Amino acid sequence: MFTNYFALGNYYASYLKVLEDGFLQLGIIINYGSSVLMMMIFDFVFDLVVNLFFCFGLYLLSKKNGIDRPWLSFIPFARFYQMGRLVGKMRVFGKKVNNLGLIVAIAAAVNFVLQNVNDIIFNSGTVVEIIASGNFVVPKNTDSVVYDLMEILCDIVYVVYTIGFVFLVFPFFKYYERRHPILYTLVGVFFGITGIFVFVVRNHEKYDYISAERARYDAFYSNYGDRFGGGQNRYYDGYGGNFNGAQKDKNEKKDEEVFEEYASNDDKGANNVGGKNFDPFDDSGDDLF
Repeated sequence: MFTNYFALGNYYASYLKVLEDGFLQLGIIINYGSSVLMMMIFDFVFDLVVNLFFCFGLYLLSKKNGIDRPWLSFIPFARFYQMGRLVGKMRVFGKKVNNLGLIVAIAAAVNFVLQNVNDIIFNSGTVVEIIASGNFVVPKNTDSVVYDLMEILCDIVYVVYTIGFVFLVFPFFKYYERRHPILYTLVGVFFGITGIFVFVVRNHEKYDYISAERARYDAFYSNYGDRFGGGQNRYYDGYGGNFNGAQKDKNEKKDEEVFEEYASNDDKGANNVGGKNFDPFDDSGDDLF
C-alpha cells in the first residue's frame, strides 16, 4: 500500500553495509546512493503493478457478480470495503460481521497515515542524504523515546491491519477460488501478491455454500429413501422390519420435514445446540472461525 519507502531505503543501505566487505574482496565498490535508489524504484514499480492487478481484478469481479459501484475498486482503502461486499456477511469467532472490509479499510487508512508520518520524520532525511552523497549514512533520530513509541504504535496498528486483511482475504478466495483458498491466501499475503490472485479469479462467480449444502442434504435423504422404502418411505421398521415402503403407525406423519430437527423454537420446542438455536443453512454469513 505504498508505505515505508524511506524505511526500506534505510534497510537496504544497512543490508549493503553488511555485504560491503564481500563486495570489496570481489573488487566491487558500492555506490549506496544509486543502489538504494534503484531498489526503492523497483519496490514502487512492483507495488504499482500488484495494486493495478488488485483494482482491475476486483472491478471485473464486482461486475461479474452484480455488485454495484464497482468503481470503488480503484479508490485506495475503499477497495477493501468493496472486497467485503463481495464476501458478504460472515461470523468471526461467533460474532456476526456484515462487512469486514469496512473494518479492514479503516485499519489500512490508519496504518498508512502512521507508517508514512513515522517514515518521513525519522527516515527520509537519512535516505535523501545517502542518495545525494552515495555513501552510507548512519540513521539519525532513532535513539529517542518518541521514535521507540512511534515504532511500537506503528507495529500494533500494522498487526491489527494484517490480521484483519487475512480474515478478509481467506473467505474471499474461499468463495471465488474454492480449489486453493489457503494457498492463495498464504502466498498472496506473505509475498505481497494478493492483487495478482484477485486478478486471476476476476471471471469467477461466487460459490453458494448454503445452496450447495442444502442440495447435498436433499440428495442424501432422497437416496436414503430410495434404498429404504421404495422412494417414498425414508424410514424402516427397525432391524428385520418392513422395507417395502409400508409405514407403521409411528411413521405415519404426513409431509415429513427432513429439516425438522433444525426448525426454530416457533416450529419445534427447544431446538438448540449449546444453548443456542442451530440452523445448518443459516444465511447470516460464513463461519470463518
